[in-house]
Amino acid sequence: MVPPEEPPQVQPAVVEPVTVPEEPRSQAPLSGPEWQLRHLYGRNRVPNTMETPIYLQFTETEVFGFTGVNRITGTFTLRGDEGLHFGTLASTKMAGPNLTFEQHLHENLALVRGYYITGDTYEESTLVLFGGHGREEIILAEFTPATP
Repeated sequence: MVPPEEPPQVQPAVVEPVTVPEEPRSQAPLSGPEWQLRHLYGRNRVPNTMETPIYLQFTETEVFGFTGVNRITGTFTLRGDEGLHFGTLASTKMAGPNLTFEQHLHENLALVRGYYITGDTYEESTLVLFGGHGREEIILAEFTPATP
């Protein structure tokens, strides 16, 4: 009797996480500039909101901004040189065409565990928010300073 053939094993798709540099450089302060969203993990493009760009702005202890349809405000805490954690973020409750994107942005902000800022000058700066689940850390969002 011939033994039955085993079905081929299906390998799950592997998503390669973006690794965080081992020695991130902070070239500019987090607080002060209006940081405009340039990239959001899990999305191919940032919607063009026409009137107001999507941005975050930090003070010493608070964050506020515009997330595509609604305005947000809340608190954050810094841990060490690069640790960042957002507290509860309050949001207006307007309806609009970018609500799915906005929800995705809120979900990514809830996963943030740290940040770094690259670039030698203000104009070249990029604010990178990273975090994730468990041991894997991925770049969740990238922002650049607003141009005057």
